[in-house]
Amino acid sequence: MERNLGLPLVGSCVLLLCAEIAVAGWITIKNQTGQTVILQETFVVAGQPRRGKPIQLVAGETVREFLPVPTVKTVEIYDPTNPQRPLWSGKLSCKNDVQTYVITSMNGQIIVQPAAK
Repeated sequence: MERNLGLPLVGSCVLLLCAEIAVAGWITIKNQTGQTVILQETFVVAGQPRRGKPIQLVAGETVREFLPVPTVKTVEIYDPTNPQRPLWSGKLSCKNDVQTYVITSMNGQIIVQPAAK
């Protein structure tokens, strides 16, 4: 009993060659403020802004997320004792496959910037 595997094999190769490759990477955010902060992402769904789940980061803690790149994350950082007013809000550009940002405090202001390599 002979089997012809040529057609299924050719079909599989064509699918693999034509498939679009999804690119994804890690984003890491480190809290180096010396205090606890709340990190919250904002999404736009059907034209309306929606807030993601708040993440509490104690001093020295790190959060990592796997996401498609390139992308831009809209993030707000809050003081847990006063979550009505953000300490910082802005956009984090995620262009590389691995991107690290550091949350620091300078002269009483929260700063988020890419980590030094």
